[in-house]
Amino acid sequence: MPALSEIDRQFISAVHTLMREYDISRSQLLAMLDRNTRRAIPGPTPQPLKTYLNPYTLQSIQVRVCRNLTYRAWVAEYGEEIVATWQIEPIRGRKKRIERPAR
Repeated sequence: MPALSEIDRQFISAVHTLMREYDISRSQLLAMLDRNTRRAIPGPTPQPLKTYLNPYTLQSIQVRVCRNLTYRAWVAEYGEEIVATWQIEPIRGRKKRIERPAR
């Protein structure tokens, strides 16, 4: 193994100092530097998808934020409190139960 230069030693020392300062382990540092990992630092989670059903027109829309033009038109026409009651809960799919024969 070749000897480290003074610049290399200074760099390694600076990295170790930062690791101690921010309380980061070697594995965490390598995960941050590895491009193959999916995401070292989690980003913001997206807003949940909401579904609204207009009971007068039976039109449904799905929105993440309330900037949807149809949603805004409904709010202008019926009011925000009324439109908020039109939100329908998503139907969660049930896992099918596998029937196993008795032994």
